[in-house]
Amino acid sequence: MVQELNLDGRTDLEKESIIYSYVLEYLKYKITKVRVSNEEPLHQALKGNGVCISYAMLFKAMCEAAGISAGSHAWNMIEIDGQYYLCDPTWSDTMRRHPI
Repeated sequence: MVQELNLDGRTDLEKESIIYSYVLEYLKYKITKVRVSNEEPLHQALKGNGVCISYAMLFKAMCEAAGISAGSHAWNMIEIDGQYYLCDPTWSDTMRRHPI
């Protein structure tokens, strides 16, 4: 996924913005009935849907693949140029796609 985004030569902040936008376009908010393991939210995200943790896990995985340190929860903490920022891809999704 990250290879498709043409991140070469971009700053970490530009990379984060591109990844963030990609996650919002790629995922559709969808509540699943059963959570089998900690890996399932990422598995659901890779299929194009999920809940808050799916958004956060996909964002984290993509940031790390792009060389950006990121933590995950229902929100993410990222490090860019030695500064830490909190971001929440789920809440940036549009209400048309996100029922909460």
